[in-house]
Amino acid sequence: NTLDSAYTAMQQALETIPANRNIIVFSIDDDLTVGAYRALKQANRANNAMVTGFGGDGQALAALRSNPSWVAEEDSFFTNWGEYLVALAAAVHNGVKPPHLTLAPEAVLTKSNVNSYYAPGSTEPKQLPAVPAADNFLVKTGVLQKFGNIKGLK
Repeated sequence: NTLDSAYTAMQQALETIPANRNIIVFSIDDDLTVGAYRALKQANRANNAMVTGFGGDGQALAALRSNPSWVAEEDSFFTNWGEYLVALAAAVHNGVKPPHLTLAPEAVLTKSNVNSYYAPGSTEPKQLPAVPAADNFLVKTGVLQKFGNIKGLK
C-alpha cells in the first residue's frame, strides 16, 4: 500500500485496458490514489478517468479542488476521533450502555462541499459532519459541543 506500488499496478493495468475505455479509480488510501492517478496522467489517460480517494490528505484535497478528474474524496476525519472517544468515555462514565456500533464522523467531499469542511490550503477540518442519529447519546454528554466544530451542534 504505497504510492509507488499503486503507480506500478496502474501502469500494468493500463496495458490491458483499451485506450478508448473510461476508467474509475477508488482506493482505500490517498497515497494509492495519487500513485494511480500519476500513472493515468503519464499514460495520457487522465481525461477519461474519474478518481476518488479516501483519507482527505493535503494532496487529495488540493486535487479535489483543482483536478477535473478527481471527483470525490471519502473522509473519516481520523484526526478528530478523539473528540468522539472523550464523549463516549463520558457517556459510559454516566452509565450509558453504548450501542454495539458507534459511528465515526464521515462525509463524501465533493468540489461543491469541500470548502464547508476544509479551508483552502488547510488539512485540518474546520467543521465535522453532523452526528448520526444513532450517536445522539454522545451529544447528550455535552462533550462534543465544547469542541465547537461539529455541524449542527452549538
